[in-house]
Amino acid sequence: VLKTHIIIKMGIKGLPEQLKHYYRDAQVEQFKGMRAAVDAYSWLHKGAYSCALELHTGNHYWVKQNRDAPYVNYCIHRAKMLKFFGVEPVIVFDGDRLPAKASEEGTRRQRREEAKQKGRERLEQGNREGATFMFTQSLDISPRMALELIVALKREGIEFVVAPYEADAQIAHLARQSRENGGVDVVFTEDSDLVAYGCERVCFKLDKFGACKEVLLEDVLMNKTAAAMTTTTTTPSEEMTTTNNEESEMTINNESQMTVENDGTNESDENVDAKKKTATAAKKKGGSKSSAGGKGSRGANSPLSFENWTHDDFLGLCAMSGCDFLENVRNVGFKKAHAFVNKNDRCAKTALEMMSKDPKIDVPEGYVEKWQRAVYTFRHALIYDVKEKTLKHLTPLPEELLGKTSDELDFLGKVFEDKVAIEIAEGRMDPIARRPFAHAQPHFQQRYNNNYNNMHNVQPTNEGPKIPKVNINSMFAAKKVATSTAPAPVVAAMPPATAAATTTTTT
Repeated sequence: VLKTHIIIKMGIKGLPEQLKHYYRDAQVEQFKGMRAAVDAYSWLHKGAYSCALELHTGNHYWVKQNRDAPYVNYCIHRAKMLKFFGVEPVIVFDGDRLPAKASEEGTRRQRREEAKQKGRERLEQGNREGATFMFTQSLDISPRMALELIVALKREGIEFVVAPYEADAQIAHLARQSRENGGVDVVFTEDSDLVAYGCERVCFKLDKFGACKEVLLEDVLMNKTAAAMTTTTTTPSEEMTTTNNEESEMTINNESQMTVENDGTNESDENVDAKKKTATAAKKKGGSKSSAGGKGSRGANSPLSFENWTHDDFLGLCAMSGCDFLENVRNVGFKKAHAFVNKNDRCAKTALEMMSKDPKIDVPEGYVEKWQRAVYTFRHALIYDVKEKTLKHLTPLPEELLGKTSDELDFLGKVFEDKVAIEIAEGRMDPIARRPFAHAQPHFQQRYNNNYNNMHNVQPTNEGPKIPKVNINSMFAAKKVATSTAPAPVVAAMPPATAAATTTTTT
């Protein structure tokens, strides 16, 4: 059996690798009594991996069986899990595309089309497995798919909001508000952008049992790495549990890119021994370099220092390292950018100006101005105020932007009527076309008031997998007593959302 890992590479280039040093092992039950914002499209992407082939070939068997799509079931399962542990979810959807993302969106669209074409070619060759792999890389969540989830959320009484533009900015807004104003205490996502936006508590890699990786912005800015905090407290058994959890994790790329890794179980002993020898030699070589101290003593995988940095300093670095709104300077990644910023009193703008004078670095003309617009977008993007039911900027505009015309500020999101924003936020209007959604498909309306646990009673007659009836609460209760009673595995009783969370390839 070959293990398939879906690797996350989204948000700020190079930042996810640095955030790993600040991961705290967490369980959803720790957040009992809190409100949590969830990036809807990250869950939809994960859920869609289980039916990528069907989506691209038009075999929507769930419609014929009069039940929700696998990607909807996946999201509902996760939302119900949060509620089971006493966490109130707020599902946040992306709205229209910001003009600043036009270039990035174009690149992603081209990659998806290339992957889709390769998938068609492999399918014509009879390579169903290869076609599925490529189709997962070309997944694109449409407003119609989002509407299916919205209908299910309404049916289940789960709170949601559709952003006028970026879901990340909307989540950042909720994270800044009090609960009385509809705010949230924690964020669940797979996008490192939320740390750059200033969310104080962000959780990644949420699994079906409620385990996740928590990152506190305070830890990052105070250099409190996980290794430093757990050196004297982590037991060997805890380390083994953490390792096993990490191996079972599944995450998604915003660009729908996947990487398949072999776990080595089908390799010969000779190959395994050779790899061990190579790794040992590399470790010794790295150790001698580290012990020598000096320039290379930090090591390639060591955490960067953000000591004495403010969030504004950190945001400036993130914007110039490559983000949705701006490409990084060629050959200047996160670590090199960090070094430049550190040398210039943690000021990214000064660092860029100094880089422009370096003949060895090709800084495009007008790059500093584009960087400034990217920073403005992170700080002042247009969002929807859920309490006042109006459009507003994430933070008040600075003095240098107050004199700008509305057209000059369109890069933050073009302002439109509040009554339209309300229709979009409450899921009645397409956020891109800005036209009311057509009536939901009959099979959604028919089951609108059905209980979640009863909606799996329908057994298929010819197509699609058979879905057993299962009480969703039992999926989590068993996990809580697993360490003492060792209950029998529940794999056979998994709801469709659980199946969507794991991808395996068999040889």
